[in-house]
Amino acid sequence: MNQLNSNLSRRECLRLSLLSAGSLAWPRCAIGQTSDANSKLNVAMIGGGGIAQTAFGDCRRENVVAITDVDDVSGALGFDAFPNAKRYRDFRKMLDTHDQELDLVIVSTPDHTHFVATYAAIERGIAVQTQKPLTHDLWQARTLQKAAKKFGVQTVMGNQGHNFEGRNRRSAGSFERQMGLM
Repeated sequence: MNQLNSNLSRRECLRLSLLSAGSLAWPRCAIGQTSDANSKLNVAMIGGGGIAQTAFGDCRRENVVAITDVDDVSGALGFDAFPNAKRYRDFRKMLDTHDQELDLVIVSTPDHTHFVATYAAIERGIAVQTQKPLTHDLWQARTLQKAAKKFGVQTVMGNQGHNFEGRNRRSAGSFERQMGLM
C-alpha cells in the first residue's frame, strides 16, 4: 500500500486536490464567463468532422454559432449535429463575420492548418481550443504564445484522451490513491 509522502502537508494536499477539481471547469472560468446556469458560450467550430466529434457533447450545452469545413462530407457530421449553426467553407470569412459575438473557437482541422486557424482566432481576441499538435515547430509555438499574451486570449490544446468525464474521474481517483487519501 502506498504511504503518504511525509513532505506533503495536509494543506498542500488539499490545495492540489482543489486545483485538480477546478481544472474541470477551466474553459468557462479562463475566458471570464460567469457560472450562471443560463449563460451559454457562443462557439464556432473550425472543422466539423473527424476529431471535432469529441467536442460535440460539450458544445451541445452551448450556442454553436458557426461551423467551418472545406469538406462537405466530413463537415456533414457537424452540420447535422448543429443545424442552426451557419455554415462556412473559409474560416477567415467566418471569423470576419462573427468575431464580435464569439467567446470560443474550437480548431479541429488537419494538423497542417492548426497554427494559422489558431492565430486567426487569437488575433481577433477570441479564446481558442486547438487539437494536438498545436504547432509543428518552435517558431509557431512562440508566435502563438506571444500573440495570446498580446491579445489577452486564453488558449488550450485539446487532447481527446483527457477530455472525457470518465477519464477525469479515474484520474482524480488515481491522484487520491497516490496521495494515500483512498
